Amino acid sequence: MLYVKDKNFISKENTVVTFGKFDGIHNGHRLLIEKAVRIGHEQGIKVVLCTFNMDNWNAKPQKAITTPDERAYICEKYGIDVLYEYPFDNEIAGMLPEEFLKYFLKEKLNAKFVVIGADWRFGKNRSGDAALLKAYEDKYCYSSYVIEKETYNNTEISSTWIRNEIEKSDLSTVKKLLGYDYFFKGKVVHGKQLGRTIGFPTLNLIPSPNKILPEYGVYESEVVIDNHMYKGVTNIGIRPTIDDGTYVTVETFVLDFDEDVYDSDVIIRLKKFIRPEQKFDSVNGLKKQLEADIAFVRG
Repeated sequence: MLYVKDKNFISKENTVVTFGKFDGIHNGHRLLIEKAVRIGHEQGIKVVLCTFNMDNWNAKPQKAITTPDERAYICEKYGIDVLYEYPFDNEIAGMLPEEFLKYFLKEKLNAKFVVIGADWRFGKNRSGDAALLKAYEDKYCYSSYVIEKETYNNTEISSTWIRNEIEKSDLSTVKKLLGYDYFFKGKVVHGKQLGRTIGFPTLNLIPSPNKILPEYGVYESEVVIDNHMYKGVTNIGIRPTIDDGTYVTVETFVLDFDEDVYDSDVIIRLKKFIRPEQKFDSVNGLKKQLEADIAFVRG
């Protein structure tokens, strides 16, 4: 998959394009992607997912379900050929709806098919909608498809709903809405290595400050290393027993694994909340609790 962040990117090939924020790429988003991929396969053309990087636009960016790297990982698994993450700026914000369509569909992406959600809006003051997209089909030589919102328990699935469930550590509901386990993807960094001295070496990730986090605590997890999956015990929080609490880590003890994977990319999938993070009176107390947590995960 090609991951593009360059404003100057132009597709010389015909494409099918789907637009949206795509935070989390939940089951609702997946309907758009599946439709676009199906068209791409039928027509023999590239599938482009176009989204916008709002980091330099919002004074206080909303916490995200997925980091850009995590979103790219999901897009590739779902069959996207090009992930186009366009930097949102004053020029884009001020475009009238027709200007937006001409710029992205005709001049940038050479789109022959467009797939959107029913609530997608575009152009200045979000004044463009599905009906307007349909109205310009002949002028800009594309066909459009509008996908209705996906629901769960008669409620429309949204990224806002998923963020709320993540904050409550309701991982079961989160998985049903996303279609996959909530996860972290990142490089393993060096920690204080105290875990190794007490017999529990861990993999440490530093989560993005823009990523929404569940409750600080201990979780049953799955760890993917070099395409191999292992069971894990993951602590999310500030490690109050052994640290000064100045930064958050995602620290995982991987069962039946003891290899050096520093600087390697790993994926930590959260399966179940075990207990809140707590401060122990001693390292020995922490060690005993870790033994109990590991026994719980082993079943």
